[in-house]
Amino acid sequence: DSAGAAARKALKARYGDRVYALQHRSLTQSPIQNALDLVRQLPEGARIHLVSHSRGGLVGELLCLAQRDRDDDPLREDLLATLFNADRTLARHIGLRPLDDKADKARDDAYQADRKALKALLTTLDEKAVKVERFVRVACPARGTTLASGRLDRWLSVLDHLTGNGLFGDAVDFLLAVVKERTDPRTLPGLEAMMPGSALT
Repeated sequence: DSAGAAARKALKARYGDRVYALQHRSLTQSPIQNALDLVRQLPEGARIHLVSHSRGGLVGELLCLAQRDRDDDPLREDLLATLFNADRTLARHIGLRPLDDKADKARDDAYQADRKALKALLTTLDEKAVKVERFVRVACPARGTTLASGRLDRWLSVLDHLTGNGLFGDAVDFLLAVVKERTDPRTLPGLEAMMPGSALT
């Protein structure tokens, strides 16, 4: 449409060929790993303007840690150990049963990986002196979303019905298959990160 064309023209005039998109794994990887992968691609002293949608906002929030107060760093070792030490989600309140031993260990291993990735992210942000100058986030699940909880199957069924296997057909089919296997969202790092009360949120 004309509004979209005008927006693209304005962006082209402002940024030229310096516009990039991040294609990231949103189910099987934590937003922390997504942010780390991106920062590793940035040049030293990068000044960035971010526009994010939905879960991408969590990645953007993590990039904004470049501006944290390093003299009174809120992400101290002892705090990280507290955040990433057990299931902090509101799983019980949204109808999820306790994880079995195998899934519990997998979740703990994912928390350990998150803790390690977050430390690496902070170090890399500091070393590269990245600066986020502008950040626009749209529909970010910053406090978590029940879409990533026990209601996921209902939401996906509605989406599948509404799209009629159209634009989102393959993605919805995949997610419905995951739900049919009764994969717990706490065992997929990307979904777990979006659950209310998770270590990330």
